[in-house]
Amino acid sequence: MNKGYKWTVNACFAGYIVQAIVNNFVPLLFLTFQSSYGIPLSRITLLITVNFAVQLTVDLVSVTFVDRIGYRVSMLIAHGMAALGLAGLTVLPRMLDNAYAGLLVSVVCYAVGGGLLEVLVSPVMESCPTDNKEKAMSMLHSFYCWGQVGVVLISTLFFLVIRHRKLVDPGIGVGRGAHSQRPSVCQSSHCPADPGGGKRAEGQGTFQNAAVLAADVDDGLRWGQ
Repeated sequence: MNKGYKWTVNACFAGYIVQAIVNNFVPLLFLTFQSSYGIPLSRITLLITVNFAVQLTVDLVSVTFVDRIGYRVSMLIAHGMAALGLAGLTVLPRMLDNAYAGLLVSVVCYAVGGGLLEVLVSPVMESCPTDNKEKAMSMLHSFYCWGQVGVVLISTLFFLVIRHRKLVDPGIGVGRGAHSQRPSVCQSSHCPADPGGGKRAEGQGTFQNAAVLAADVDDGLRWGQ
């Protein structure tokens, strides 16, 4: 294979990994969203329908502008929208008064990116002068599977780390939702006071919002059982 196209091939592999993240990350957080924001599970599962509906719409509409603006620009837009939507999951639900609206906006953003990747990655890969196109295309589609495996493994590891931090410091992960209003399991008069004072500091950064959201996973799993 021409070494000049190696970066393009690697970018195609990365594109399918991004699409795997877009389609498989949010379903892992269903119970977290339910417990953190008090949103009914029926509305949360609707996010998946919205995701694929937007992707299919983008698939149909993309034929009208991809050739005009170019594949390079379209790929950049796709990755940018995917990154914007995934980042919005940690920020918008806590920034907006309606947490569900924040989730919905984030899903629409990354669904646009996912829809573009669906129609762009395969043609770009096929146009590269690889030594064995059949092998390259098979490898390309396998990266979606590896991306899905990576999403599950990395997110599980991340949540375990946050859970460990929460056990060490109980003040972390005080969410804004149904679970924050649950009765305490400690009924003794010797229970320690809430180190967080029941209030979260204003102006938390994106990373801290992500940590708070991830710390709710343990509560969500136990509360949803």
